Amino acid sequence: MEIRARLEWWANRSTLLAGVEVDLSLAFGEDGWRAGGRLIECGPEELEGFAFLCALDPVFRLVYAQDGDTEWDLYVVVEADGLPGHFILTEYAGPAERPIDHRIDL
Repeated sequence: MEIRARLEWWANRSTLLAGVEVDLSLAFGEDGWRAGGRLIECGPEELEGFAFLCALDPVFRLVYAQDGDTEWDLYVVVEADGLPGHFILTEYAGPAERPIDHRIDL
C-alpha cells in the first residue's frame, strides 16, 4: 500500500518544530505492519535538519489524512535506511513524554 503522509517532530505538547511530507510504502502481516518511506521535495538543508532531529530523538508523530479527515495519528520511530531522505518506520510503544539531553558547545 502506498500513501502520502506527514511526519511531525514535537518539542512538547504545544510546540511543533518540524513537519515534512513523506511517501510511505506499507505492508501488513500477521506480526503487525512494516513501513519504509522517503521525504518529499527536500534539499540539502532539509536533509540536514531531518537527520539532526532523528539523532536528537527519532520519535515522530505520523499523521495520515484522506479527504480532510485524519485517519491515523500515531507515534513512530524513524531510522535511516542508508539513502539520503529514505527511512524505515516502526511503531513507538514508549511513554508519550521523554526527556531529551542535548548540549551545544559554543
